[in-house]
Amino acid sequence: MIGYVGKTGDLDCNIVCRSENRKYYFGEGTYYATENSEGTDSVFLFTDEEMIYRKKFEVGIEVAMLLDDGTTFLLDDEQNLRVYDITGKQIKKNETGISADVVDMNKERIIVYGTDDNGEQYLESYICAEHSLTKNKIPDIEFIDDEGEENIIYGEEAAVEITATGIIVTYPNQKHIFFSPDGRLNEEKTS
Repeated sequence: MIGYVGKTGDLDCNIVCRSENRKYYFGEGTYYATENSEGTDSVFLFTDEEMIYRKKFEVGIEVAMLLDDGTTFLLDDEQNLRVYDITGKQIKKNETGISADVVDMNKERIIVYGTDDNGEQYLESYICAEHSLTKNKIPDIEFIDDEGEENIIYGEEAAVEITATGIIVTYPNQKHIFFSPDGRLNEEKTS
């Protein structure tokens, strides 16, 4: 989408997400102050009628979510969770430290599952209302195989399934670890 922003310049913008009430749009792209100026990588919040804010933003966006009040949650390409209010003020920035394989966002929480620089698997849960981040390492598990030998399954071999009632991590031997919807380990259900 290419838009004219009146006296303040032009922008070449990709819409990343829209609020459920269809009032707000959040996008990333390039802002041009004048026709011949060099562009500035930016993010934008706007409605059908007006630009609410634009911010210089030099990293890409992996995934974003926009609430009906104009609050934006995003995971950038450097694996930082960021929250902006309707004015563009950054409310929170959390470094996840993992390369996301799975990201699930809703109004209550953001789940990020992936690998850190050491090859370890992590499940991180960001609670939107509290602006709190919980980080859990997916453990390696030891077991006795069919031949009576001690063996190990690494956390990176596990698969994650995110449901409305929680998060299920399943290892290839069908052992499960359960996390509550807020990302906390549920010791009672782990099998």
